[in-house]
Amino acid sequence: MLATATAWITLLPMMDYPFYSGVWNSLGQACLAPAAAATALGLVSVIHHKERSVLTWATTLAALAATVAAAAIMLSTFAEMQ
Repeated sequence: MLATATAWITLLPMMDYPFYSGVWNSLGQACLAPAAAATALGLVSVIHHKERSVLTWATTLAALAATVAAAAIMLSTFAEMQ
């Protein structure tokens, strides 16, 4: 998650340039791996350890939403670059 925060801080000044889709692609790449890892670990915890905590479910669902959002950012910027 530190990589995601660093990417946001570094790329935030460049977000005003809508024609520069490389910034959005970089942001998607920086966010995708930590979010996917958090989703996978949450699913392992829920399935394997029979975790019933509301906080675990909420964190897993939030990580899944972040994974989908990062993938959508990357795919849309990749399609825009084509």
